[in-house]
Amino acid sequence: MGIRFDSVESPSLIKQMMRKNYLEKLEKLGITESREGNSIYSLDNNSLKRELTLAHFRKANIDHDSNKWF
Repeated sequence: MGIRFDSVESPSLIKQMMRKNYLEKLEKLGITESREGNSIYSLDNNSLKRELTLAHFRKANIDHDSNKWF
């Protein structure tokens, strides 16, 4: 069960929840440092989102037929 977005009063609470979500997903993928070598726990939300996106790209099997462009 989730929390309705409009029922949350504080924007900082939303940012904290997003940060926790990014950290959990990166931890599941086994990533503890950014590409620059910084701890993921010291990164801001935008950097965490970027690292998570790049981790998903690195995880994708480009040789699989469903992941080919042409």
